[in-house]
Amino acid sequence: MPDISMCPGWDCPQKEKCHRFTATPTPDRQCYFAALPCLKNGHCDYFWETLKNGAPIDPEDNEKAVRRLAARCQRDVDRQIHNALKARNNPEEAP
Repeated sequence: MPDISMCPGWDCPQKEKCHRFTATPTPDRQCYFAALPCLKNGHCDYFWETLKNGAPIDPEDNEKAVRRLAARCQRDVDRQIHNALKARNNPEEAP
């Protein structure tokens, strides 16, 4: 019995890989999204990847991976800003 809001999937290109669509619903008591969650460039904010064996990936693991990626991106942005400011202030020392 999944204790999640499931997705009806309708025309979603990711539905067969998403636990919110592939999980077995609880008869007579399952919650569903009233409409498809917003897809942005083919990506859904509520996508929950399903492994090949049908088990969902632990959302906490996904969250940790997203946080690591966000931190890495922030470091890259910080480095680019630093280099841009350095180039503006000292053009001869720019990387």
